[in-house]
Amino acid sequence: MGVLYSKNMAGLSIFHSIDEHPKQSHFSMHVHAQNEIYVFASGCATYLVEGNEYPLSTGSVLMIREGESHAVNIKSNEPYERFVINLSPSFTAEVDPEKRLLSPFYDRPLGVGNLYSAHELASTSAISSLKAMCVSLSDPEEERLALTSHLLPLLYDIRCTFRARQNAEESGTPDLLASQIIAYLNENLLSPISVPDVAKRFYISVSQLERVFKQATHSSIWHYITAKRLAAARLRIENGMPSTSASEACGFGDYSAFYRAYIKEYGESPSAHKKSYNS
Repeated sequence: MGVLYSKNMAGLSIFHSIDEHPKQSHFSMHVHAQNEIYVFASGCATYLVEGNEYPLSTGSVLMIREGESHAVNIKSNEPYERFVINLSPSFTAEVDPEKRLLSPFYDRPLGVGNLYSAHELASTSAISSLKAMCVSLSDPEEERLALTSHLLPLLYDIRCTFRARQNAEESGTPDLLASQIIAYLNENLLSPISVPDVAKRFYISVSQLERVFKQATHSSIWHYITAKRLAAARLRIENGMPSTSASEACGFGDYSAFYRAYIKEYGESPSAHKKSYNS
């Protein structure tokens, strides 16, 4: 992966990257503890969010809230370029204390209504906005100001589009069985749960369950559960909960298993992340 731009600041990170020869094996299902704005620039791909597959075209925007599983589905080896913003609610809290700009993330069911095509955003070109944000300046405060000045209009445009289509028919309804399984997993995410229990709940075999779920999400059920639990624990740790308490609260019975899974998922220990997050 070629990273063309990368910036991390309090409450927000932004990336512009391109894979000249993308391979599906390099892209797995994942879950974040922050909201994500994903903008597709070029390539041939679709995007899965909670089992719902969205077509992508230049300028497509996906609004993915904290805890929503997502994965790109590469369709060819032509260069794959995208922009990604990971955003904490705290970043917009001062200008939007009622969190209205965040309604496209939260005011909808999981995996439904994530996609905004370029022609839907009447006043803003998402790619132009993101390119304007991805500019390196010598003064960090000027860089933050430039980024914020382009991000807020984009968020407002998306919110206006979201409000305008709230009562319209959402495109791309997930497969019924997969949708029911996903809903059940999220309702019971932090409770003791096993793959055989889920299969029994839906009166299907474990192999059939895994096949249906894999097709819908590009993930095994257990990876899905673990990734979601880790994201939930990461958010609790960022909010000050001790990592041992967070692991227990999020369904991990064994802290050492949680610790290994956390490092594998995020590339750092819970304590290291807490230290960098609060610095």
